[in-house]
Amino acid sequence: MTKKFKKHSIFFICIFIVAIPLLICCQRQDQNQINSILPQTSYQEVHSETVIIPDTITVSSNSALFMSGIKMGTSIIKNHTGNTCKKVKKDGFIKIIRQTKKAINKEGYELSVKQEGIVIKAKDNAGVLYAIQTLTQLINKSENKLSMTECYIKDDPQYAFRGFELDVCSHIYSIDDLKRLIEVMSHFKMNRLILTLGDPHGWRIEIKKRPKLTEICSMRDHIGFKQNQKHHMNKDNGKPYGGFYTQNKMHNLVRYAHQMNIQIIPKFTTSRQLCALRRAYPEITCKGTHNHICKTSPEALVFWDDVFSEMTNIFRNPYISIDNSERRFSTEGLCKRCINACDNSRKPYDQVAFQYMRELEKIANKYQRQIIGGNHLYKYSLNQNSIAQLKHGIEEAHHICDNGNRIIYSPRSYVFSKNESHDTLSTTRIGILSLEDVYNFNPFINNDDRGNDDRGNDILGISAILPTQNSPSFKYASIRTFPRLLAIAERGWSGYNNNNWESFNKRVQIANNYLRQKDFIVGYPSQDIRLKTTKSSEGELLLTMYNESNTPIWYTTNGENPTSESTRYTQPIKIKDSINIHCITKDKRGIPTPVKSKNIINHKAIHSKITYKHNYSMDRPNCFQSALIDGVCRNFQSIELDDFDFVIDLGEIQDINEIRTTWDAKPKKGEVIPAFVRYEVSNDGATFRNIYQVHFDLETQKKERKTVKCIPSNTSARYIHVIGKNRRQATYNTKKNLEYTWLRLDEVIVN
Repeated sequence: MTKKFKKHSIFFICIFIVAIPLLICCQRQDQNQINSILPQTSYQEVHSETVIIPDTITVSSNSALFMSGIKMGTSIIKNHTGNTCKKVKKDGFIKIIRQTKKAINKEGYELSVKQEGIVIKAKDNAGVLYAIQTLTQLINKSENKLSMTECYIKDDPQYAFRGFELDVCSHIYSIDDLKRLIEVMSHFKMNRLILTLGDPHGWRIEIKKRPKLTEICSMRDHIGFKQNQKHHMNKDNGKPYGGFYTQNKMHNLVRYAHQMNIQIIPKFTTSRQLCALRRAYPEITCKGTHNHICKTSPEALVFWDDVFSEMTNIFRNPYISIDNSERRFSTEGLCKRCINACDNSRKPYDQVAFQYMRELEKIANKYQRQIIGGNHLYKYSLNQNSIAQLKHGIEEAHHICDNGNRIIYSPRSYVFSKNESHDTLSTTRIGILSLEDVYNFNPFINNDDRGNDDRGNDILGISAILPTQNSPSFKYASIRTFPRLLAIAERGWSGYNNNNWESFNKRVQIANNYLRQKDFIVGYPSQDIRLKTTKSSEGELLLTMYNESNTPIWYTTNGENPTSESTRYTQPIKIKDSINIHCITKDKRGIPTPVKSKNIINHKAIHSKITYKHNYSMDRPNCFQSALIDGVCRNFQSIELDDFDFVIDLGEIQDINEIRTTWDAKPKKGEVIPAFVRYEVSNDGATFRNIYQVHFDLETQKKERKTVKCIPSNTSARYIHVIGKNRRQATYNTKKNLEYTWLRLDEVIVN
């Protein structure tokens, strides 16, 4: 009996040893399956049981109001699974229940997957559609069988406006390409597509009252732009280029988008110039000699009345977007009427331009449309339903909200403008935005009362922007859009409270497979080398180097340029005082990238607590909280309009032997040296004393760099207060006639 018992014991132990890892593996697969959802869900419960999906999937609903949602949903399920999917009157495998209670918000849903079937609860067709989009991401395909894990999900969007702005004026894309884009946007729960249909590069929509727009303004005498030619992207650049969408084709696209819960919003450049406008309609241009729209011409308002009236018959949404994003309206080449209106003074001409925008707002309102304007909306809008799309900084958000308008955040500098593109995808360049940069960018993080932005009703949403000058075909547009658009999709749906880059990056890899199945070309991971620092308990500075593609990095610290024979980075580098590091990686072709050089300095203020009085410019690179005290030099942080005014808390009273700041200036771009720089110190954080101040005159418009060094004697403090006074207004002609100034500050070094 003993031997027999031992044999059975050994047998069961073996079974146990083999079974437990399998169960763990199955649990991990289930968890991975539920964690593949993008954008991330608000709440989810995951169970271990597996649900087998039948070969014929039946769908039933208790509400006739869900007819369009069910029709599109069954089509999505059929295309995704290959199984037959049909609607039945009751007791379907998928039951869709209309929920009228407040427990489910607009576009939200509840999804329950159990052995007996799937239950979807929603308030509207959008909720049904998004529940099915989530369902398709949960389906596991293996051995010709479709299965899911039992789960419960409750989900709704954080922001009502989750958009993508695509320029089809620089390069026009086919209706089929736009439909594929809409399908993918809906899959990731985005709901607004802004199409730029008229700007200096071309007019792209048929206006029956204005036939010359498509006859003349839709064409230009060249295909590409300078960047295109530099990279040999347009062989036929000397040939005329253009095209437009007929109203019938656009109407069909809008109807398809509506079924996918996406509103298409038309956008037009209304304050600058339009392609070939002087040849088509010279009466609405200044002097009739260039393409600038005359802002004092009655004919110009009639022109936009004709355009807006026809737009209302095509687009099923309450918005028309008008581009007034200029920081200052140009006064060059004005006609006599405009000159008389502004009395030869640039400032009054702003008021003339704002009055013109105010009239456009009235025209849009006449046709029951609200406008989406730019940063200057609060200066001219009389309608609180108008929306401001902030592209150039977020400093004017308070003014806009005080005017009663809502905001869409679309900072150009932090979405796609400085993205890697086409054959420079793997090149290490200054200003490249990685997927991690786009995901981690948070316009709502701040340092003053806007830091914990509790004005939820003021923030309508966020929108990505893709300028397409460097995207002559939809292939290039795809490379520049994905996967970065997925970061915007997740932030728009899930918000900014949960910040988990590692989780998002894993889910993006799964989402990329879906994109490739839809014939989208996914951009390569960025190979731009990133440098981050941390402080060890021993006071040493630890430097970490990495890039998004996880390619090897080689570096030198002796001033020589690195090669693949140089030291390879494998672990954080300890820095006692300072080093000048040069680093490279290799691109996808195995070619070394340009050398990246940084000076890393260890000092007393490294990663101390820093508190800003005014917002640093969130839409600029290096816009994180500790950028000024992370030890990495020449990572300039910027601020617009306001002063650099912040306090560094060293944690305890320490001897101060040196305070040093470096300010960068490019006056023709509005970046200037401060009017004065002041250093103050304090032991209690309440009472500060001035230890150094220096004033600067704006004597030159050339690029310059000023280092302000203070070497106090017998000074100790816990708090250091730095003030850089912004000049606020440029008193000279800048490159773009700017009415504001920037400050750019490098590392604050405390020894």
